[in-house]
Amino acid sequence: MTDGPLRLPLRLAAFLAVAVLCCPTVHSARGAEDLAITEILVLKNGDRVSGTSVDVSHGTLRWRMPYGGEIELPLELVDRIEQLPADPAAAADPTPPAEEPQPVVDPPPVTPDEKPEPKQDAAVEPASAEVPAVVSEPLPITKAWYEASRSTYAFTADQTGKWTKRFELGGTWVDGNSETTEVYIGGQFERQLEQVSHSLDWNGRHTTAGEKVTQSRWQFNGTTDFSKDAKGKWILFLTHRHLFDQLADLDYRGTFAGGVGYRFINEGDKRLIARLGPGATVEKYDPPLETRVTPDLFAEAEAKWPVFDRTLLEYKSTFTPSLDEIGVFRMTSNYGLLVKIDETESWAMRFGLRHDHNSEPNPGTKQNDFTTTLSVVYTRK
Repeated sequence: MTDGPLRLPLRLAAFLAVAVLCCPTVHSARGAEDLAITEILVLKNGDRVSGTSVDVSHGTLRWRMPYGGEIELPLELVDRIEQLPADPAAAADPTPPAEEPQPVVDPPPVTPDEKPEPKQDAAVEPASAEVPAVVSEPLPITKAWYEASRSTYAFTADQTGKWTKRFELGGTWVDGNSETTEVYIGGQFERQLEQVSHSLDWNGRHTTAGEKVTQSRWQFNGTTDFSKDAKGKWILFLTHRHLFDQLADLDYRGTFAGGVGYRFINEGDKRLIARLGPGATVEKYDPPLETRVTPDLFAEAEAKWPVFDRTLLEYKSTFTPSLDEIGVFRMTSNYGLLVKIDETESWAMRFGLRHDHNSEPNPGTKQNDFTTTLSVVYTRK
């Protein structure tokens, strides 16, 4: 039979029988390998896929499926990969076991004397943790100088704007048969706060005829009033006066006083204030009088009142009699008439008269001085 015409069919039948017997074995071995599930892939949309991770490259995860075959997924779709336990039964069921409900335990009762301790967050550092010191680098010298200059300028400009009230300027120049030059300058500064009012005024006059000085007088005065409020009537005051008068042989006169005062009227362009208190005066003359110190009684009256629609009257008089000798006293009176010359009432012409009296001047000088002034005034506020 082996050499007859059935030789070829018999060989084919034998080959098929061997293939049938071998295939179940191979299939079962391959299936056992594919069913070895060790991981669970959890996607961001909530889907869960069993299998095994192969590798990650170029932002892609290569994943081997349980029954063969591989897929590639972008990493941005993957949430996490969970490792399955070694128990085959647990590996066969990728669904995580449901959590058993925990029994509810009531907190222990708190007595009135006890307070529950506040919960501390583990992420919050305790208060005793050291805080590193902040170290600032020094500014370069050029930048530091610029910042200091800018701050100083801004502060000075701000304070000047708050204090400045007005400026005065006047003068006379004659050239011909007589050569006369006269210059008059002055300024006023005021600052009104809730309980304190400051006022500073200064002025100076210098006159020459040819090369001879015929007048040179400069003064600076300051007064501070203290009151219960900005509209209080009764005040306490401190004042200081400083004067230099060359033709009166007066190198320096300083008056310092304090006391009480009363504001009869103090509203804008209307003002009537009186001050009274003890003081002292220091005078330094040229020889033979030289230096003199006298205790004084300081009295002052200050008034300002509009007389016409665009005209303002100003008056201030200071009287300082000596407490040692009743016959020794000094008096200074200033009268001014301001005529406003523009619509904003910022510019004005001022006609002024000043009277100075000294009952005991330096020998060779007169007791009275009268000075007239014509100046242009700019009022800022």
